[in-house]
Amino acid sequence: MKVSLGRLLWVAVVGALSCSCFAAGKLVTIAIIPKGTTQEFSQALHAGAIKAQQELVAQGLNVRLLWRGPMSGDDYKTQIEWMGNYTARRVEGLVLDPADSKELVSSAEFAIGAGVPVVVIDSKLQSEKITAFIGADQFRAGQKVGEYLGKLMNGVGNALVLRGPAGSNSAGEREAGFFSAITNHFPSIKILSTTNRAGGTLDSALIAARRSLAQFDSKVNGVFTSSEQTTVAMLRALRETQKAVGIVKLVGFDAAQESAEALQKGELQGLMVQNPVNIGYLAVKTAVAASQHSKVSPKINADFVLITQESSALEANKELLHPTLAP
Repeated sequence: MKVSLGRLLWVAVVGALSCSCFAAGKLVTIAIIPKGTTQEFSQALHAGAIKAQQELVAQGLNVRLLWRGPMSGDDYKTQIEWMGNYTARRVEGLVLDPADSKELVSSAEFAIGAGVPVVVIDSKLQSEKITAFIGADQFRAGQKVGEYLGKLMNGVGNALVLRGPAGSNSAGEREAGFFSAITNHFPSIKILSTTNRAGGTLDSALIAARRSLAQFDSKVNGVFTSSEQTTVAMLRALRETQKAVGIVKLVGFDAAQESAEALQKGELQGLMVQNPVNIGYLAVKTAVAASQHSKVSPKINADFVLITQESSALEANKELLHPTLAP
């Protein structure tokens, strides 16, 4: 069952957290393992987590956060290590943004079996045992980007795709949605390649972006990127080829500072963004509630918003393009 991010959900959660099942003064430790620590998306998640912690402490609840994750967004092995570490320490709750939808399953299910609730965010995990998932319909978001880019290209031409790491569920669903939209609605648009993948860092993504543009050179009319790092990397690569002025239409995911500023300048034409601060906030609230054996929703929906240069000036969109980042 999907639940919106609205106020009604957290009236129930706050009530649960205020009940006598939360022992006064008891320390509740929530460990958060992001997909990577260098991405602005993860830093915004962290800011939201801190906001939730501060609210809970103000209510008299003794909540501590632990934040530890890999540098690279595809380093699931480091995530497995920290999952095991925190489970052994018997933290009260775990929040995980999995770098791989399959490789983290055993660690998550082991933690749950040991009595540690696991809240998964953004990228799905292939397990029916997780406590809760907070995220969006990534496939539909990818479809919307495909529909938008197809219209920008007037339904004709060549589209280049720079894909994320193979194990990332969020990137994979976004890409599948994009391919579906182009195939079903724009038969005159040719996808130049479906195999160009970036690694888990901005540096590796930039290498892949340069290689992709060099391979297809003047054939490219539009570009789809499925993550923060691939979007920034492709933007930089297009600048190097002096095509970042609307000659090649670029639509991507997630709002890094650099891509947000480029959107406002017209160097890229659209960003599909979430509210990572709110996701981090809800993740901590959910993990704390679950740690106290309160009922939580197994699925909390975090909507996407497609922001264009024109809509970037809206106050609500400014907050999404320039989220608060943890220090």
